[in-house]
Amino acid sequence: MIIKISAFDTLFFKDGKPFSMGENSWADGIFPPPPTVIYGALRTAFFMQNPHLIDKAGLEDDPTNKLTIKKVLFLINDDYYVPLPHDCVKLKDNVGSKNNSNEAFKLTLIENKFISSNRNKFLFSSNKKAEVENIDDGIIPINKFFNYLTNDRDTVFFSQISDYITYEPKTGIGRNNSTRTTADNSKLYHVNMVRTEKIKKNSTPQKIDLIVEFENLELSNNGRFKFGAEGKLIHYTEYKNEQTLNLTVDNISGNILKIYLLTPAIFNNGWYPELEKNKLLTGNKFELLAATVGKPLNLGGFDMKTKTPKTMFKAVPQGAVYIFRTDKDIKDIAALINGKSISEQKANEGFGICFAGGANV
Repeated sequence: MIIKISAFDTLFFKDGKPFSMGENSWADGIFPPPPTVIYGALRTAFFMQNPHLIDKAGLEDDPTNKLTIKKVLFLINDDYYVPLPHDCVKLKDNVGSKNNSNEAFKLTLIENKFISSNRNKFLFSSNKKAEVENIDDGIIPINKFFNYLTNDRDTVFFSQISDYITYEPKTGIGRNNSTRTTADNSKLYHVNMVRTEKIKKNSTPQKIDLIVEFENLELSNNGRFKFGAEGKLIHYTEYKNEQTLNLTVDNISGNILKIYLLTPAIFNNGWYPELEKNKLLTGNKFELLAATVGKPLNLGGFDMKTKTPKTMFKAVPQGAVYIFRTDKDIKDIAALINGKSISEQKANEGFGICFAGGANV
């Protein structure tokens, strides 16, 4: 099933920083939400529609146990968008690119002849004479993304999530549950809410929705469910479009494989994926040549059943890029993993969904 998630009001998705009323009282909001949030929201939606099954939640016969998230995409003006790959950068302060401030350049691979802690054989490097910088919240249309994967273009025109969302700070105060009155000032807190819409003067409001594909869970074709840390209601509808979500990459060849993460991934060995141990890739050999993964995401959560925080873990962020040398044609490898998860933990929750393409060394 494929659904479109649209927000009525502001939402709040917390990062992994410590947060408590009084001390560390400012909580930053993030967007997009991590896969755990979407996974939990879908389960909540199911039990809201099937309240007679709520007693089975968290048990062996939980009807949501087999839920698997297949894809998470952005939807803007009926076009799909994905996170900008980490090997795409822009000229710093738009130097020499005043007319193309949203133009990103693909980094090239150079042999690692430097003395450093980086043991990879190749490094990502810019061939531009000017300084370049990363793009934190970049997104690109799906058609441009596949041009990128097939190595057809050295430049990519991107947008930014901040073009479509508005942060709205909110201040609150703790409450005495017995008297239902406000507590003292030490229980003030501040959160950064996210509105998935940007209103600009003299222009049409820009809005961003989420497209989620999942299987092994039956929901009605439209409805509402709670989403995010404050339990705000969102509206979802079954999404059908002529543009398919069966995304494939055919125009690639050779033995240099590029793997891009559509969603964050959790690997047993930190940032390093052990592809040869992946059940999708049994019998294939891989040599890691280069990687650009960005800062790890600290993700946790709260267990509603036990009323305790969940274990915090570090995830490789969406947009991370790995370059491998393989023993087979990369077109065959891509057919095995495109649109599937290579995460070594929580793969069914939507972590580690990837796409494969080609690269030049």
